[in-house]
Amino acid sequence: MRRSRLRQAGVSRLELRCGTVSDPRESFKDAFGDWPTLVSEAPGRVNLIGDHTDYNELPVLPIALAERVRLWLRPREDGRVRVGSADFPDAPESFDLGDPIEPRGSGDWRNYVRAAATGARTVLPDGVRGLDGWIVSDLPPASGLSSSSALVVAVMHALLELNGAGLGRLEVAVLAARAERFVGTQGGGMDQAAALCGRAGHALLIEFGPLRVRPVSVPSGWCFVVAYTGTPAEKSGRAQREYNERVASCRAALDRMGEAIGVDRALSYPALLAQAALPDLLTVAARVLEPRHLARFRHTVTEATRVRAAVQALEEGDPGRFGRLMSESHESLKGDYGVSTAELDRLVTVATTAGAEGARLTGAGFGGSIVALAGPSALDAVESALRQAVSEPMADTEPRPGARVFPARASNGAVVRDAAPGDPAAPAANG
Repeated sequence: MRRSRLRQAGVSRLELRCGTVSDPRESFKDAFGDWPTLVSEAPGRVNLIGDHTDYNELPVLPIALAERVRLWLRPREDGRVRVGSADFPDAPESFDLGDPIEPRGSGDWRNYVRAAATGARTVLPDGVRGLDGWIVSDLPPASGLSSSSALVVAVMHALLELNGAGLGRLEVAVLAARAERFVGTQGGGMDQAAALCGRAGHALLIEFGPLRVRPVSVPSGWCFVVAYTGTPAEKSGRAQREYNERVASCRAALDRMGEAIGVDRALSYPALLAQAALPDLLTVAARVLEPRHLARFRHTVTEATRVRAAVQALEEGDPGRFGRLMSESHESLKGDYGVSTAELDRLVTVATTAGAEGARLTGAGFGGSIVALAGPSALDAVESALRQAVSEPMADTEPRPGARVFPARASNGAVVRDAAPGDPAAPAANG
């Protein structure tokens, strides 16, 4: 009914998706008959370097974004969960926390709400409180910026807070990463840790086994720019099989390398890298791995070394070195890992030609976004060139709806707060 009234008033679908036309509290009241009392918000993330390493327990270096998912909510006294969104007005979600929760079809957004609930209830007693919730997001969906994990974190964080779970942020991040595999994608833990542990003005060195997060200050004058191609990177949909194939290939390569150097098959990638120098490992890998597994292995271990070097460049304030590492990472993701696209490659070239220190695809690939590093003197030129590029058709295709360019501001992590009247927007970079 609300969507019909808005369309009659000349409001576009894009404006609905961006949450620009009304106070979300009013949308909540239209859907559930009362006002929300809380907001659970979780940021997206842009990964500066270290992609397809987290599920191999190797480090990553993302920042939490100012753009985020916000769940406007009201607690329930029973275990019912009801969630709606202007993005998906014809498909509200409703289930009971006490009932078996089965996944819906592949790519269905409601699976992320269900994933959050299945994870939360593993640590909660019987008789838990549910919620009514209304989702608003200014993250482009399926853009490689972790809108899906932000949704999982926002819903799970709310359920845990409502029920007094008392978990620390790292514990919630581990729980959320495990729960998100409910959708069928065998991902790692970067996105959830970034969403929970983001800090304004800082990148996050995230390590695994066990999970650790160390904020690293972003030097003044370093400007990261995100360009979304407009081509969705549907990690829970069409790209899921390709993503999971790479997870399996990395595991197979690790097992074969363990056999080759006489180490237990349960060896981890960090343990393998501690066993021998990288050049020696690559020499052995070239001898014992078949070509596809060799390529996946080579990206995985060299990307881990690039993350370490990038942290050093960040700490030393060396944008040239950081940019070169970003560009090397893109070439590795393109060549060895096979997850880039012609559109991503084009935007990387546009950014570096316009003066960026470096650029790379960010996230899982298969579409989505790039991130570029530009100094203050090059920022306007880089942003302008990227905006022009995403507005143009590529080859014989039409421009992609939703393509956009925006600055990536390192921001604070997830929070559950009061839904204060007159405050429809959540805190962002200074959270």
